[in-house]
Amino acid sequence: MTDKEKQNQDTWNIVLMATYFFVPFYGLRIAAENYLMEEDLGMGYSMLFGLIGGIAVTIYLTVLAKKSMKIRLIGLGVILLLVTLVNVLTN
Repeated sequence: MTDKEKQNQDTWNIVLMATYFFVPFYGLRIAAENYLMEEDLGMGYSMLFGLIGGIAVTIYLTVLAKKSMKIRLIGLGVILLLVTLVNVLTN
């Protein structure tokens, strides 16, 4: 693997890791704001959703980091589907 391919792979890993955090964080935050009918949630909710996003990143780093890109994208799709389902159920 050349240096350029290695940098490209590292870039994709960073982007996927950030996406694994932000999809549950913002998705669940929007669902909670809609469900509670609040403009702005407190710090405790942000910490809770940050913990949930952190758990998703931990799973990504421990289980999925060594898998192929296809498997990592399927995992991201599953998380996106679950967050979308939670948002639909709270509306």
